[in-house]
Amino acid sequence: MRFIALGAAIVGAVAAYSAWWLSVAHSVPALIAQQAERARAAGYEVETGTPTVEGYPYRMVARLPRLVLAAPKAAGSPRYEGEQVTMVAQPWNLNHLIIRADGTERLSWQPAGDAGRTSLKIDASRAFASLVLRDGALERLALDLTEPRLRTDAMTTDLGLKRIQVHARRLLKEEGAEGAGLELALEAEAAALPPEWIGPLGPEMALARLALKLSGPLPVALDAAAAAAWRDAGGTLEVEQLAVKWGRMDATGDGTLALDEQMRPLGAFGLHVSGWEQGIAAAVASGRIKQKAGDAARLALGLLGLANHDAEGRVGVPFTLQNGRVLVGPVPVATLDPLF
Repeated sequence: MRFIALGAAIVGAVAAYSAWWLSVAHSVPALIAQQAERARAAGYEVETGTPTVEGYPYRMVARLPRLVLAAPKAAGSPRYEGEQVTMVAQPWNLNHLIIRADGTERLSWQPAGDAGRTSLKIDASRAFASLVLRDGALERLALDLTEPRLRTDAMTTDLGLKRIQVHARRLLKEEGAEGAGLELALEAEAAALPPEWIGPLGPEMALARLALKLSGPLPVALDAAAAAAWRDAGGTLEVEQLAVKWGRMDATGDGTLALDEQMRPLGAFGLHVSGWEQGIAAAVASGRIKQKAGDAARLALGLLGLANHDAEGRVGVPFTLQNGRVLVGPVPVATLDPLF
């Protein structure tokens, strides 16, 4: 008798869970439509197509034939377009989404002061994203692209990489400056550069890593007024980690950036660099700095290296951006124009 009662309880529990899962599954398309309408009312552009839902018993799997997300009023007016997008969540926690895109993806944005939009096409063997929502707003974002091939409108061949990872987190008021804040980290491995990007450092960048913390109210546009408002509110950009391995150059460091009264970069960096001769040659060859500035940088780094290098030969280099000038140690090597 007890076994019959236990079996009946199990069957009842399974039936109850199944009914609950089905009710949640039926609500998912309506929930997606509701969130899309809320986003549109806030000034965003959202397209999802007609979703289908599956995944019983442990997951909610919503398949979207197309996904478009755009923020016309945000800085840079970013727009995302994806094909064959799958969204996965646990039925008891719809605020954490895992998203996979199986087709071509496109990002586009409006550069500051440029009449035309820039478009980036992305094809990857695996493309995943993790989104965590809080009160309907995005709190955390993680992207993981395996073997992506990237191409902008201006490129003739693809930029191929082994892997790209991006992590972003919106800071709460108690964590950052009053109003808003953002943490962003990016890591790219084994970048095979297109021919037009190849210079003295060689055709492959083994590693690029960048971790940033933006404090202060996030700019709503890429213009002088928004940048000035961010600066006047005490906005700063902390480069918490910078690492580049490209050819013989190996550089690591950190620093802080802000804007001065004339909208020029203002800040200081501490770097440790080996193979810096190639780095300077690449900057001169690309036109980023003039030959005279390159010669000054070589002299300054050579003098610093006589007394300030580690066992691997990396030279400790203080960079300062102040009063419209870039200084390596005490030696000015370049000038800075206002950003706007």
